[in-house]
Amino acid sequence: MYDFSALIKQLQRQTPNLPSEELLLEFLNSGQMKIYGPNEAIIEAGDINRSVYLIVEGLYRLGWEDGEREVTYGFGSIGTMFLSPKGFVSNEESCWFMRACTEIRLLKWNYDQFMEWILRSHEICLWAFLMAIHQLYCSEIKTDVIKGSARQRLEALSEKESRSRLHTFGKYPELLQHISSQTLATYLGIAPSYLSTLRKSMMEEEKEGK
Repeated sequence: MYDFSALIKQLQRQTPNLPSEELLLEFLNSGQMKIYGPNEAIIEAGDINRSVYLIVEGLYRLGWEDGEREVTYGFGSIGTMFLSPKGFVSNEESCWFMRACTEIRLLKWNYDQFMEWILRSHEICLWAFLMAIHQLYCSEIKTDVIKGSARQRLEALSEKESRSRLHTFGKYPELLQHISSQTLATYLGIAPSYLSTLRKSMMEEEKEGK
């Protein structure tokens, strides 16, 4: 049986009113364990997917295609629960993609399994609701932190205080080592070539002590 102690500790940190450990373990053990390799799609744009996922280990990113431009909206790590809203609510094709950044271990519940838990347990239902609110909170924090000029957006990831407010970056300081410059550019809304220029300029300024 998988040891969920690290996951439970993280869940305790990020959401209040966690179900009892006995109930939470029963819920976790009812999920199907899935493992994906780096860059592998968990949910791809165009998929009809009604499942709910919970990250046990590793990192993922959420984004979409805007014409020929790829947009990365955010990243998730241990304790992140996610789904395709269009798929879950109305059985429609997803506009978003969810892809592994590193090797990732997930728990998966299909729609019927998850709804059975929601109807069966008030504790699980309340916890899932608070998880959803927590993720909306993290989305608003990103809007508050990643803003301004291209340089200011990049600087937000260079400043410890700003980076710590972006919860996944705070939990995984090494996150930037696991994502390519191309992906980082799509997260910051900067052209990859300009991101390279900005980084070079900032490094030169740092060397000169400016």
